[in-house]
Amino acid sequence: MVSQGDNLAYAGLWLRLKAILVDCIILLPVWFFVMMYPYKSRMNAAVGAVGILFLTGVVYPICFHVKWGQTIGKMFIKIKVTNTDFSPINVYQAIMRSSVDTIFALIYSSIQVRAIYSVSREQFLQLGMLARSTLLSGATPHALSDLSYAWTIGGIIAILMNRKKRALRDFIGETVLIRVL
Repeated sequence: MVSQGDNLAYAGLWLRLKAILVDCIILLPVWFFVMMYPYKSRMNAAVGAVGILFLTGVVYPICFHVKWGQTIGKMFIKIKVTNTDFSPINVYQAIMRSSVDTIFALIYSSIQVRAIYSVSREQFLQLGMLARSTLLSGATPHALSDLSYAWTIGGIIAILMNRKKRALRDFIGETVLIRVL
């Protein structure tokens, strides 16, 4: 645990972005496998897409934040999510911190499943990776993408506008992101 008397440095935007980049590099092979896998049925594709999106987008950060206060990317960059008193966060805080992302993941997942089932079984089996990706991305309403971008931009503005460099997710989860040395 970090005491308030320690020389504390809050993690700002660039450290957060570096940690996200590391996490993406680590998860890229999993995402690539899901996109490239030659699914034999629409049901398997739907389960695969939803499962991987949910595991990497929701379960991964929540579990890692509860257990270690860090995702692998945050470990590598040496930043950590803590309670506002610098103690470890609890399950409720981790869930609340990821709540907006979870809502987006649920919506995106349902759109992907609907898109997968919008074509016949025969058509689906003939789709290559690029066509499958186009089908899924084309099904996403622009308004949803705009909301997702607004959430991201709002988080960036929040980080830049407060002394503790807290993102919107930190306010929701009552957390801060600190450097660990």
